[in-house]
Amino acid sequence: MVEALRACGCSVYSLAECGDGVPDLLVGVRGQTWLIEVKSDKNTHRRATELTPAQESWHARWRGAKVVIVHTPAEALAALGLA
Repeated sequence: MVEALRACGCSVYSLAECGDGVPDLLVGVRGQTWLIEVKSDKNTHRRATELTPAQESWHARWRGAKVVIVHTPAEALAALGLA
């Protein structure tokens, strides 16, 4: 995911280690900042599209840019208008 975004000219900073429901990636491109939550099938105890309770709480409290939820690099690029 990070490699695909960077290959398209994005600045990417991983927030994954923050925990507490914070989205996975902080992405800058074309003068805009995006928050991206990456969902994959690695999480076997819940559907890959579901947010965890911590993520739901964080999203509800966040007053900034909307968080984009993606599953693939192609989805991320499309969400940012790069595909």
